[in-house]
Amino acid sequence: MTKFSKILLSGVVGLVLAGCAGNNISKEAREAVGWESAPQWVIDGHDGGYSAVGDAPIVDKNVQFARTEATAAARAELAKRIEARVLSNLTKQAVRTDGQIKEEVSNTIKEAAQRNLQGVKTEKTWIDDAGTRIYILVKLEKEATKDLQNKLAKQFKTLDPSKILDE
Repeated sequence: MTKFSKILLSGVVGLVLAGCAGNNISKEAREAVGWESAPQWVIDGHDGGYSAVGDAPIVDKNVQFARTEATAAARAELAKRIEARVLSNLTKQAVRTDGQIKEEVSNTIKEAAQRNLQGVKTEKTWIDDAGTRIYILVKLEKEATKDLQNKLAKQFKTLDPSKILDE
């Protein structure tokens, strides 16, 4: 099996495990993808609050490039989580969540993500046991959460800002 095939297989298995993430991943499964010593935030795919994990292969020992890719993936995942939370809370507030509102929320979140989600910080980094994959944990700072809530509340004047991104 070529080096590229091994990396690709590791990535696919990692994504499958991330999709099924939880405390019940077997020891054998963790070993299969080089997660014997993985921190809990890698296994869970987040670390509470507004956080997300991204990963990328380390090719030709270029850790910096892999770090950049993993950070971008984590930021994109965080934007998706925020968008889902906002839409969920809009529904809870009994605000009409027709296609137009969903599109506006989606555009607002994507716009924030394109500006690198102001207030998102890299919290932790972990490289798998084989040294072939890097994992990055990013978190949205509390102040940035408040700024995003206020921006969304201004855009959707009927919303209570304190309930837009409540956890």
